[in-house]
Amino acid sequence: MAKTKLLVAATLAFSTSPLALLAQNTLSDNDARAADGTPLGVIVLDADAPAQVVGTGPNFSLDAAGIARSQASTLTDVLRDAPSVTTTRRGNLLTAGISIRGFGGNHHYQGDPATKIVVDGVADNPGRHYQGASGAISDPALLRSVDVTTGPLASLEYGSGITGGAVTARTINGSDLTGGEDGFRFRQMLGANSNGDGWVTSSTLAWQANSTVDFLFNYTRRGQDAQEDPDGNETARGFNVPSMLFKSRFRLDDANSLTFSYTRYESSESNVNLSSMLNDYAGLGLANIDRKGNVAALTWNHNPAGNDLVDLELSVSRSDQDHNIDGFGSAFAISQSGLFNTKTDRVTLTNTARFDTGVINHRLRAGLAWSSEDRTRLDTSPASGKDRRLSLFAIDTMDFGNELLATIGLRLEDQKISATTAPQSYDNLARTLGFGLEKGFGNGVKVFGSFTYTEALPTYDVLTTYDDKLQQSRNWEGGLRYEGGDLLAAGDTLRGSVTLYHSDIWNTMFALSVPGRQLKRQGVEIAAHYTMAGGTYLNGTVNLTDNERLLAGGVWDLDTYSPSDTLTLTVGHKFANGIDLSWRMEAQKSITVGTTRHAGFAAHDLKVSYIVPQGSFEGLAIDFGVENVFDRSYHYAMTPISAATGKPWVTETGRNFRLNLSKTF
Repeated sequence: MAKTKLLVAATLAFSTSPLALLAQNTLSDNDARAADGTPLGVIVLDADAPAQVVGTGPNFSLDAAGIARSQASTLTDVLRDAPSVTTTRRGNLLTAGISIRGFGGNHHYQGDPATKIVVDGVADNPGRHYQGASGAISDPALLRSVDVTTGPLASLEYGSGITGGAVTARTINGSDLTGGEDGFRFRQMLGANSNGDGWVTSSTLAWQANSTVDFLFNYTRRGQDAQEDPDGNETARGFNVPSMLFKSRFRLDDANSLTFSYTRYESSESNVNLSSMLNDYAGLGLANIDRKGNVAALTWNHNPAGNDLVDLELSVSRSDQDHNIDGFGSAFAISQSGLFNTKTDRVTLTNTARFDTGVINHRLRAGLAWSSEDRTRLDTSPASGKDRRLSLFAIDTMDFGNELLATIGLRLEDQKISATTAPQSYDNLARTLGFGLEKGFGNGVKVFGSFTYTEALPTYDVLTTYDDKLQQSRNWEGGLRYEGGDLLAAGDTLRGSVTLYHSDIWNTMFALSVPGRQLKRQGVEIAAHYTMAGGTYLNGTVNLTDNERLLAGGVWDLDTYSPSDTLTLTVGHKFANGIDLSWRMEAQKSITVGTTRHAGFAAHDLKVSYIVPQGSFEGLAIDFGVENVFDRSYHYAMTPISAATGKPWVTETGRNFRLNLSKTF
């Protein structure tokens, strides 16, 4: 597909759809209000999150209340309405996956550097999923905020080679539950779902001893049997996963605070495909996989009053992950059997400085990070390795006045790998440089654009076939944003955006069967949210994509893991009695990849939320939903079709009734 075709499609979608009316931030479909009038699900960046970098596409963000109203079972479920994000295996805590702008949909995820997941400042471990990739369980019940940044300039802080984007999440603190008041608060959430007989219990105890000290402890357990599609085929194995979180925060004085957090989880899977992310490729064989892991982190914040040059955060963390793999069904699966341990130590120092140089106002965010990952195969084989990285980044957002902003970003990351298998050593430096502009016109309309060059570093998994050439990419973005009110009626608001992007990637290390080792990623992201004073709201996204790879002979064709064009639309109403009722549709256009045709579909969900305003059950939150209302059998285009059976390796879950109850005491 030529670039002109994308432009024509974007123009048609923009001119014919009421969704395509441009804006800065996409709101969730749960923009409800609590009984006290507090907005629920409004897109906000909390004080701990970095500000949006100008000259990039929209950030998708949800606060804790919006996450709760989304009725999500996994972190990936929370992201279903984010532009250019594809989520699969909805509701499965262990195998649900995401792709951002077509990246992440291969057997290397999470190891593909084009996407990144960061929880409380700690990034996921690189490496193939079955060898202990990230593994950490991030339960939505514990999340304070979730943010998606698309493109390499906006994601530059989180790593090198992030061509697709980054997901950053923050867990709650004790004071979030106590409301800043001294004393104890306890929150209990119970949930169940019909497909797979799933259940969840999440218990959270918070204690704020005084204005300077608070504690939080959470224990969550999620379980379900195997889920099925409408034809009775198993879509994912069952699971029973306990996890816990402990956090404490100490405000030493007005300028200094310390936060300690510790998370722990474990899981067990039997008779699963060794590669079990988006493609579920059975050719690698089967395995029984037991996982357990923990992450401990200590963060110091220093923000002295009256000093705009200093807003420091120093974080020290250790991630310790064990994967016990018993492979069978193929020689490869058997060769991967063993107990794998991955320990990752990180030290990160960041500072945000605000200052003026003449008429230019600067917001300079800079950081220095060191990480050391030790991966050890504890039995059957001596294979092990060490990955040391030292990185420096700086992002300067400059305000010239008259709604003219500019951003320049730089990242340098040095890597040294030593391993017991060939090649035994590796040393290289990755560079990222980006520049963005944004101009407003005083009427709510802003135009933006950016260019970023970035390089990606390898993981252990690709070193044996790696030729020392860094993966490189050039990335362009441009578009429009709009934010305004009182358009069709008094009190209404409209926010939206249109973003066009194009990425050229060469020397790619993380795509399968690419003789030319070159990829193209281009597309259009359209997002809009409209609310009326009477309580009606509409939320929608349109994603038009064209993902190609260079084949032998200089021929370009669609990449194996190409997503299709998609549309999401949510229509809801907040009633005066506190009920929030919404309908959501997700549609995919049919697409042919090679000789394989992936059918289009339209799947529908219904949600209703209610918070009891008074009486004995005051504050009780009731969330009921029906997923895949019409029991539609469908799969995402990123899922390959089996040549043997003619069926997709993964189909999505059939009709599923869901009920969650939560209350804070």
